[in-house]
Amino acid sequence: MRDALRAIAAGATPAPPPAARVRTPGRVLALVRRHGRALAAAGVAGVVLTAGLALEWPAVRDRMAGHAPEASLQSMIDTAMDRLYHFEDKGAIDAAVTGFQKVLARDPTNAAATAGLSLALLQRYMDQQPDPVVLQQADAAARLALSLDDQLALAHVAMGWVDVNNNKIDEADSEFRESINLDSNNVLAIKGRVQILLKRNMVADAIMALKSGIEQHPDFRSFYDHLGMIYFNQAKYAQAEEMFKKSVELAPDSAYGYANLSAALHMQGRTVEAIQTVQRGLRIRPLPQLYNNLGTYLYFLGQYPQAAEAFERLTRVDGYSQHYLTWGNLGDAYRWTPGKTAEARDAYRVALRHLNSRLASAPQDPALNGKVAVYRAKLGEEASTLTALDLALSGNPTPKILFDAAVANEVLGRRDQALDLLAQARAAGYAASEIDHEPELAQLRLDRRYQLSLIKKEDAGDQ
Repeated sequence: MRDALRAIAAGATPAPPPAARVRTPGRVLALVRRHGRALAAAGVAGVVLTAGLALEWPAVRDRMAGHAPEASLQSMIDTAMDRLYHFEDKGAIDAAVTGFQKVLARDPTNAAATAGLSLALLQRYMDQQPDPVVLQQADAAARLALSLDDQLALAHVAMGWVDVNNNKIDEADSEFRESINLDSNNVLAIKGRVQILLKRNMVADAIMALKSGIEQHPDFRSFYDHLGMIYFNQAKYAQAEEMFKKSVELAPDSAYGYANLSAALHMQGRTVEAIQTVQRGLRIRPLPQLYNNLGTYLYFLGQYPQAAEAFERLTRVDGYSQHYLTWGNLGDAYRWTPGKTAEARDAYRVALRHLNSRLASAPQDPALNGKVAVYRAKLGEEASTLTALDLALSGNPTPKILFDAAVANEVLGRRDQALDLLAQARAAGYAASEIDHEPELAQLRLDRRYQLSLIKKEDAGDQ
């Protein structure tokens, strides 16, 4: 390199740089330098350094020749990765996909850009376009990245997240472990391991992993969001609120944090405050999650036509028009809006179609089967409801699943089962305000047995 620079300065044509190079540019290169095990071997560390210079070579040559420099591959990958890390920003996912594609147009065998493209496509699949074709594209890119460089942590991360979305839990775990071996502080790999632990119902271990991640990366907002979601699912709403507030503090311009925070406030009976929080988020960005939450709170307050309007808006948003919750929530709002019975049934059928596509890769998923049970019950399909309930209640159901199961049983007229499940949900900490305002449970709340159970609970609390 020194001789080449001297040749350029003298006006001569330098010898071309060596053809072999390590394709680990951008943000990934920085992570390997700081944290990678490769630093233990001086020879490998030298290769990493050389790779960085080799990738900068065209820019150095053009600048010294007096021409406008072309953006380096490293800077292009950095920019695309930044868009990926800020995927919630408007247009960020599309910008990330385009950015990685531009790198690959210049260097089709760049493993980091190929892995980045896989992750960007996965984010598109999860947030915007839950189309199996998109997931297949992400899968192909991840496999190609591994074939190009199986020592690149980001390639294993991409493959791991593809496996998660394909419900290949053991394979995903192996990929994330290998990624952490290569780069112990890779935040996307840590998130992946947490996802695996949750899939295996190892919630305590997932919490420990997230707390450790926060210690290592106290400014990485996603860890607070994930920990808050775990607390939320455990009905620990005050702790969830604390985590979501930290997320908002770290990223005050991200509407996602306000959506999560509003949910924690609502479940603590602070629905008016939750609506105000949604409005704060909407002033930043009209995020679909915010409209979903707003519709939920309006439904909670008995404003069913207004709730239906909020959910109808989501059916016209890419990504949400294919989500079962959008249509299930719309069906609920229609169900209690006069003159909308037929529309409600149609909405539940659409919700079930989208649920079936998810169940194809995770047929035993308790949460998904809990929703199937609720929608089937509201369509009057008792046999299929009971089948879904058996799957939903197997294992260790969350408070939300217990609540959904209680609603499904009540809709079917199975009051005894509904009372029992509702008592379990309440004992597990499910929000009392949700139980008190659910219109499907209006008659159950008048039942003498339910009233007596409340008195017993109050007496136990006094003791």
